[in-house]
Amino acid sequence: MRYIITLIFISALNILFAQKQDFDKVSLKIQNVVREIALTNTLCLYEYDVSRNKNVQYERFKKLQKDVTIPELIELTKHKNEVVRCYAFLDLISKDTIKAYDILLIQLNDTDYVCSGGDVHVIEMVGDFYLSIAMSLHWMKVNFSLSKIQKEHIYDLLFEDETNSLNFKQYLLSSVKFSEIRYEQIRRIAITTKTPESILAL
Repeated sequence: MRYIITLIFISALNILFAQKQDFDKVSLKIQNVVREIALTNTLCLYEYDVSRNKNVQYERFKKLQKDVTIPELIELTKHKNEVVRCYAFLDLISKDTIKAYDILLIQLNDTDYVCSGGDVHVIEMVGDFYLSIAMSLHWMKVNFSLSKIQKEHIYDLLFEDETNSLNFKQYLLSSVKFSEIRYEQIRRIAITTKTPESILAL
């Protein structure tokens, strides 16, 4: 029953998230910044590049942070461009932790790939980026902390959704603490997906 309720919850969130973005809630000034971010299409998290030149994309992010409102950030997490979604979440998580947590739950199935620029380019799924930030596993630390209950809820959603393919889920399988509920979740994943991580976890 718990498994069915969780799937219904995820489906409801995804339906809400799939609704068309309301650009009427986003000012023209922010739309212009977002358009430039999307065109460059790289998630730059450094102020300077390897040659110590100002990183233009990072400057756009700082401009977004300065001028954007929380309702606008929520709309931008629905943007079709994955870099815009990541920047919006990164700013939202430092301004409104409750709404950021809600967005995090919705984005657990975001498997679009985003390219992070810096000394080394990293390609990862948007959902993995969100989780690495929220779980304090990313080098870029933010003033955000999930409670134990919130973390356990995220683990449940990841384990009980057989379609979720985030790398973070595989990371959990290799580091999770066992319980009767967790064992049943992992056993179901092992039977369904036969991934090495799930089989070893058993």
